[in-house]
Amino acid sequence: MSCSSPGCSSTRCGRQAPKPGLRFQRKDTEKLRNFIASKDHGINAASVGNLSPHKSFDVSLYPNETIRKIARDVLYKATVLRFDGSDLMPAKVGAGSFWTEPVKWISGQQDLDTTLNNIDASFPKASS
Repeated sequence: MSCSSPGCSSTRCGRQAPKPGLRFQRKDTEKLRNFIASKDHGINAASVGNLSPHKSFDVSLYPNETIRKIARDVLYKATVLRFDGSDLMPAKVGAGSFWTEPVKWISGQQDLDTTLNNIDASFPKASS
C-alpha cells in the first residue's frame, strides 16, 4: 500500500497508510492543528489575555495595556525560549512539590536544603 502522507507517492517510504475510517478524522485533526497554530486562533485567545506565539500578532487586540506591553516589549523581542520541564515530571511533582516547596522557601517557611530535599523525595521511587 502506498504512503498517504501529503506529497508522498512512494510505496517504500515505510509510513503506513491510515485505516479507511481514520482518514476523515485525520483531516479534521489537521484542520484543528492548523487553526490553533494560526493567527486567527490568536485573536480569540487574545481577547481574554492569552498571548499569541506569533511575533507578527497585532498587539492592539490584547484587552489591556499591561498585556500589550508584555507582548510587545518582552515576548516578541525574545530570542530564546526556556522550558522548566515540569510538564515532563510525574504529576505529583510537576503540579505538586515542584510548585509548593519553592513557595514555602520564598515565603520563609523553610530553608533551601529542605525545599530541594522535599522535591527530590516526592519523586516516585523507580521500580526495579
